[in-house]
Amino acid sequence: MFSITGEENLPVLIGLAIGGGLALIVLLVLGFTRLGGAGRVTSSHLLGQALATLAERAGSLTLLWIGISFAYTAITLFALLAGRTSTLFETAMAAALIFLGHKTMLERPAAAVGLDVPQTGYWSILLRSLALGIIVLVTAGLVFVLAALLVALAGMAGLGGDTPRLVAGIGAGIAAIWLSTLFARLAFIYPSSVLGGRDWFGTALGRAAPVAIGLSASLWLVALASIAIIIPMVILSDTLVMSIVASVPATPGDLPDDVGTPLFWLRLVMEELPLNLLLVAYSLASIACVSAAYRITVLDPATPDQKG
Repeated sequence: MFSITGEENLPVLIGLAIGGGLALIVLLVLGFTRLGGAGRVTSSHLLGQALATLAERAGSLTLLWIGISFAYTAITLFALLAGRTSTLFETAMAAALIFLGHKTMLERPAAAVGLDVPQTGYWSILLRSLALGIIVLVTAGLVFVLAALLVALAGMAGLGGDTPRLVAGIGAGIAAIWLSTLFARLAFIYPSSVLGGRDWFGTALGRAAPVAIGLSASLWLVALASIAIIIPMVILSDTLVMSIVASVPATPGDLPDDVGTPLFWLRLVMEELPLNLLLVAYSLASIACVSAAYRITVLDPATPDQKG
């Protein structure tokens, strides 16, 4: 039985890291250059546009950032107190963040070209988010099923050892990075929905073609930078919380994570809230990249020489 988490499949995970890492390096090189396509929008130009938008709308985006972060924390608190999962609320909140983020970043550029930004669009984004999530899950499942099939066929052919699993992992890693360019193009459904469009995935794929590599590379760069910040923060917060709790007298009979104990509230305030702040900041940075790509290619299309 093939299991990606099984110890026998450690070569698969190693191959996944190797293949994905090499493919990501190639993607970043292509994203910041025009190798293989003179008409492509580079990541440097796209990130510059995204940063300019974040700076221009800093006030509104700061309020959105803090508000959504506290809302996520409140949802977590409610789920802990009620003893129920908060997946439904988190999905709705994610759609609200996407809607409000794109609306804030695109309303001025849209007005400059004579487009009115409607107040509707949330439900359209929620529906498309669910559809895109299903596509991502199905695609990821297919990639791993194909990897498992290759390993099984290699075993039937008498090719034992770790090599088939390593090769399958490398192939899956390369496929994952290549597919990320496809999903980056599909993200164009969000700004289009905010601006009142009824586009689905086919239109998004066509519109985003000139910026696919640059957008995907930008989103990966934002993700890697966020991971580099979030992981040390989580470790530091946990260490700090445990050091504080160790100095607080415990009430006999209470479990450490019981509601009302110091550990419960410290984790909520010093771990959950900072984590939500960082995750929402990452989301807004990603939304800024998609909005910038949409603005460059759809709202304000330029000649290849002007695309940086």
